[in-house]
This record gives sequence, C-alpha cells and structure tokens, in this order.
Amino acid sequence: MEVLFSLPILIIPFILPMIAGLMAKSYGRSFWTWFLIGVPLPLIANVILLCLPDRAQNHSKPVNKDKSSPGSLVWINPANEEDQLDFSKIA
Repeated sequence: MEVLFSLPILIIPFILPMIAGLMAKSYGRSFWTWFLIGVPLPLIANVILLCLPDRAQNHSKPVNKDKSSPGSLVWINPANEEDQLDFSKIA
C-alpha cells in the first residue's frame, strides 16, 4: 500500500524534465541533454528552450521560379470593372 503512495512522489519530479526533453527533441536538439538539464532546473530549462531558435526547421527552401506550377498563386485581373470588389460599399 505504501508503494502506491510513493509512486507519485517518484514520478512527478520527472514530468517537467520530460517535457523539456520532448520540446528539445521537437526543436532539433538532444533529448537527453535537455532532460538532464531539466532535472535540477525544470522550469528554467523549459523557458530557455522556448527562447532558443528552432533547429528542426529547414530555412533554406528552394524557390520555384515557374509561375504556372501547381500550388503557386496567380493574380487574375478581372476584365471589366463590374467584376472587381468595391470595398466602399462594405462599410
């Protein structure tokens, strides 16, 4: 019976370090490094991770210069003025 009451005492202190490790993993950093930092400094490790840049994102995406490719936006100019939106009538 005492074992059931002692389990939360053993598990609860590792919740915030686990969150720090999972956040670090999703940001492209080492899970175990941030888990071990989060054991003595649980809240501070989470705040530091929120302030660090995301390594998981690839910021250098290739630019598609083809304007007719699927997924690219094309500006369509209406042929006559009646088809254009008049925002003065909305207000």
